[in-house]
Amino acid sequence: MVCNLPLGWEGRRAVLDEVSGKTATTSFRALGAALADGTQLVECSPLQGRKHQIRAHLSLLGSPIANDALYGGDAAEEEGAVLEAFRDDEEG
Repeated sequence: MVCNLPLGWEGRRAVLDEVSGKTATTSFRALGAALADGTQLVECSPLQGRKHQIRAHLSLLGSPIANDALYGGDAAEEEGAVLEAFRDDEEG
């Protein structure tokens, strides 16, 4: 799936701005089936690298990142759960 929604700024958040927003394209790929709690591991590849681009696009698509309260994500039930990103590449 690819999201091509233009982004602008409103306070601390990137938001949809079809009038003066900057081009933002993000490709998404599910890495497995959805879990019992409705969450799913997704690979996200932004083309432009706008600030908060992945977070904003997932929220605009109705699938905010778990624990990302700024963009509408619900808190996980696990103790100590935090919003994290990681890079998985062959170099480690």
